[in-house]
Amino acid sequence: MRITNKSMNINLLRNLNQGLKRYDRLSEQLVSGRKVHRPSDSPATISNIMDLNSSLIETEQYLRGAADAQSWLESTDSALDSLTNVLHRLRDIITMGANDTQDDAARFALAQEAEQLFDSIIQLGNSTHGSKYIFAGQLTTVKPFVRESDDPNSAEYFNVIYQGGYRTATGDLTKVEFEVSTNSYLTVNVADAEKVNDVVEEKLFTPILNLIKDVRENLINNNVTDLSNQNLGDLEQTLDRVLRHRADVGARMARADLAEERLQDLRLNFNKLLKNVQGVDYAETIMQLKNEEHIYRTALSVGARILQPSLVDFLR
Repeated sequence: MRITNKSMNINLLRNLNQGLKRYDRLSEQLVSGRKVHRPSDSPATISNIMDLNSSLIETEQYLRGAADAQSWLESTDSALDSLTNVLHRLRDIITMGANDTQDDAARFALAQEAEQLFDSIIQLGNSTHGSKYIFAGQLTTVKPFVRESDDPNSAEYFNVIYQGGYRTATGDLTKVEFEVSTNSYLTVNVADAEKVNDVVEEKLFTPILNLIKDVRENLINNNVTDLSNQNLGDLEQTLDRVLRHRADVGARMARADLAEERLQDLRLNFNKLLKNVQGVDYAETIMQLKNEEHIYRTALSVGARILQPSLVDFLR
């Protein structure tokens, strides 16, 4: 096979260009810290990176859901804690009001304090997490508890309407949920009602408001018997119900915390895998870069010797 000067020149230029491409690719890896930048670099690696990035994005989404759920539940637990304190004070009021040693004036003062507790319950029922009402079912933008009248002298002043969304159009209870893993949801809200044997029953704030309203009337009317019997018994049942809600919220908080820890570990593992797949070994890459530079300079030197001198060389 005849080797001409032209073919030697073409081969030399092709080899020099290939060396420059390798040098450029290594330089790009050092600057960016990534092994691959385009599908042509390594299709299999690019596919692996895309899968890992997709899993990482999904994990971040679930992690935000777990964190939001935990924050919502903490707000709920705080409101229920305050509610428990109000009920303890209501128990004191009932006990004092049922005491035969109290006169009309003392019971009237207790009735006025009960009115303050009534207002406190409404405020707690309208507690928010950020801008969302936490006891309003899925109607989180609607204030759940509203008085029928704002006039203290009106008969409807102590009537409270619950307009939260604990029922859907079909009559089922609705839930506020956060997705913490694939097809796994964590319910965060505590509605003012529960569904028992297909019947919706008011279980939380509404019975408490009705109880305080009844206690107030019994105090004003000096109805000691109902205070010591009916009201005190209802209060103990209400306290027990609130404590069960707090225990349930606590269990959900624990689940949210476990989900958050698991997702943080997953995120860490995915980041490590991504670093291993697309990250650059700087020491090795620098060594390869210096080697390519040496090869390129050597090729230039050898090429300068083997290329046929031209007329210009003799005219120097």
